[in-house]
Amino acid sequence: MLSLPPTVRVFVATAPCDLRKQFDGIAVLVEQGLHHDPRSGHLFVVFNRRGDQVRILFWDRQGYCLFAKRLERGRFRLPWDSPAAGAAVEMEAAELALILEGIDLTVLSVFGVWAGLAVSAMFNMPPSFVIVAIACTVWSVVQLGRHRIRLPTSRSRAAKKS
Repeated sequence: MLSLPPTVRVFVATAPCDLRKQFDGIAVLVEQGLHHDPRSGHLFVVFNRRGDQVRILFWDRQGYCLFAKRLERGRFRLPWDSPAAGAAVEMEAAELALILEGIDLTVLSVFGVWAGLAVSAMFNMPPSFVIVAIACTVWSVVQLGRHRIRLPTSRSRAAKKS
């Protein structure tokens, strides 16, 4: 889970990026393409065209830091349909953490995850906690369906004992 101060914002480029770029190349993309200051301390996230690699650039008062992740199989599921060149979407750190874990936010919104924000307000819990808890539940259900795992029931246990 990403733990970031509340002042740090997360900006995600909606258009795919050439990830052969490194520190300075992505900083120029952020400055000229997204019209943000790359030294602001915020996170700037870019994905490649195939959607299987991500780079996150941020400034930590001494220099640029670059986080990279490549999936061996599959793709990151991004919550927007058509990329717009030069556009950036701002999202919560919890949403970015879910995307980096391979969870599809569009599926979660179908299950009413964002209603969990109201629940978090009622019980005075951080919204990211509720979103992650629901995401883990949905992920478990998907894994059970994908592997066709049957959970033991009381009848099957009783039948095995006799």
